Amino acid sequence: MATKTTFKDVWKTLSAIDCNEFVKKRKGTKGGFEASYLPWAWAWKVMVENYPQATYKFTKFGEHKDSDVMVYDNRTCAVECTLYIDDLERTMWLPVMDN
Repeated sequence: MATKTTFKDVWKTLSAIDCNEFVKKRKGTKGGFEASYLPWAWAWKVMVENYPQATYKFTKFGEHKDSDVMVYDNRTCAVECTLYIDDLERTMWLPVMDN
């Protein structure tokens, strides 16, 4: 019988990977904010090396669901992505930092 994948197992597997050499930093345009992040391409590579069945989907917004960017009334915007591994799914949003 196959073992069911759990969030705990995924966390244990991925959090054990040393990613320090791949961390990038980006300064914000206002207030001296600096964000540390992992490039999406590198993170996705690590994900599929460990969970080849993983998939993702960007949320579509707008009247016709034709945009993957949510634009707010104050002209800021964000993107949202859902990651799937077997029966697990997690959704996360990210503000658009530059244009």
